[in-house]
Amino acid sequence: MNSQKLLFSTLCYLALTACATSAPPSSSYSQAQVLEQDTNIEAYPSTTGNVAKLIKQDKQACMIEFTGYLGGGHVTEHWVFNDKGLISATSFTQQYPDESGILNQATNSTTKSSTTFNIQDPEIQNNFKKLQNNFNPANLEKCH
Repeated sequence: MNSQKLLFSTLCYLALTACATSAPPSSSYSQAQVLEQDTNIEAYPSTTGNVAKLIKQDKQACMIEFTGYLGGGHVTEHWVFNDKGLISATSFTQQYPDESGILNQATNSTTKSSTTFNIQDPEIQNNFKKLQNNFNPANLEKCH
């Protein structure tokens, strides 16, 4: 019986050691590279400052991350694309309880929403093309 406990303990120790020393799985996000960043681009709806980043995610795709600051909140959009066109487009909005953009610590409430855009919609495609026009064509070429 003692030899079974010893064997079991040894196997558990080896299994835990193997898990603790193995390399973490690689993610394409950790390999992301910002190719270009622009600020205060023309956007609709109008924002009080914004940032647009062209990010090369991996060999197959790039992403434009747009963050715009609205009165009392902000919106972040992710536009994923490759040489064949737009793959996906999403938006995340966070609205604070008042126009100052300061989160009321007493209520600690914000309104959050997310949207997945229909990438087949011609208006969405048009917005994507306008967003791409803010970046250097040489940097966009790195996404193809």
